[in-house]
Amino acid sequence: MAYIGAISSDKKLQMHLWWATKWTMPPGWKRSRPLRRPYTNVWYVLSGQMGVDLGDQQVDLSQGTLAIIPPDAPSSSWNSGNETLVYLSLGSEIYVDGIDTMAGRSAMIFRQPLPERVVELWQMLSKLTDQAKENLDSYLDLRMSGIHRLIWAELIKETGLNLLQKPGIVDVRAHEAVTWMRQNLDKNISLDDVASVVHVSPSHLRFLFMKSFGLSFRDLLISMRIRRARALLIGTQHTISEIATQVGYNNARHFSRAFKRAEGLSPSAYRDAGIQVTR
Repeated sequence: MAYIGAISSDKKLQMHLWWATKWTMPPGWKRSRPLRRPYTNVWYVLSGQMGVDLGDQQVDLSQGTLAIIPPDAPSSSWNSGNETLVYLSLGSEIYVDGIDTMAGRSAMIFRQPLPERVVELWQMLSKLTDQAKENLDSYLDLRMSGIHRLIWAELIKETGLNLLQKPGIVDVRAHEAVTWMRQNLDKNISLDDVASVVHVSPSHLRFLFMKSFGLSFRDLLISMRIRRARALLIGTQHTISEIATQVGYNNARHFSRAFKRAEGLSPSAYRDAGIQVTR
């Protein structure tokens, strides 16, 4: 018999729950504007009609339709019917070997009702996340984590989605470099610093980044800083200045300008919009 450590993918697959919620939206409801989120957003329509704008296409989600929206993909939604829209929402971060396995994928629509057990788990998780807002202890945290993973296991079973399949081939040194950068985003990171950590020349690391991610070192670093900032703006109550420091900007104004260039919104406007659409 094999030891569990020999067959488990737990060390490779890491998941973080942002929220699980059941929403009831009246006729005429619409999000004010599209927003790029730093996590995967999942919707499941229980009743009514949901219109979704994915940038390159508009789709209608009817009762029993599942939508999986990858991180950084702008999307907006609205009640496209004449009746009340009721839907479940799930926000998740999913990493395989430190790389977001959903990043770079296209939005996925599945027009097949989920089994009732999955809907029940989802609604149970929604109630637990409400409890966690009042008092989060280790028991509740572990219970939420387990149900979150179980929901994704059921979604994988129903859709055939493979979370362990990375979006592309990433050189191991580029992966190590990105992992170190993610752990040190609050510092002043240079290409030479990162190259030294992974024991390659700066020019070769620049090549590896372009080959693995299609981005220069500078663009990749800015992207990582902005993505972390988006998560902190929505997920914490830290001030803009505190968040700027945590993502490596010594000057809050410099951070705000960089953020607005990337997102089209100031950090405070993004926070306000994000709080309204974390659903």
